[in-house]
Amino acid sequence: MHSMENLFKGKKRDMSDVEMRAKAHVLQQIRNKASKSMGDKLSGMKKITVASDDPEGLKAGLEKAEEVVDQMPDEMSPMVEECKTPEEVDQKIAELEALKAKMLEEGY
Repeated sequence: MHSMENLFKGKKRDMSDVEMRAKAHVLQQIRNKASKSMGDKLSGMKKITVASDDPEGLKAGLEKAEEVVDQMPDEMSPMVEECKTPEEVDQKIAELEALKAKMLEEGY
């Protein structure tokens, strides 16, 4: 909170302590809301970092990253299959509901 108060020092007019605390509180709420919003969008993401001090190493790292991504199970791919009987439809619905529950548990 003190870092927020430092933002207001040296302005054209001096603010009272009450004004400064109120403004800092509002800014803190805005920051928290933005942070929570971004956290929700990023919660299911995966990350690969490639770093190198030379171009050849960077290319090799990028190729390795592509291999890793290609080997990952594709849980997000659509399940496209034709069902020929009502029983197959019921079975597919059960499988999709199980997948949905698993994804919700993992935070997707």
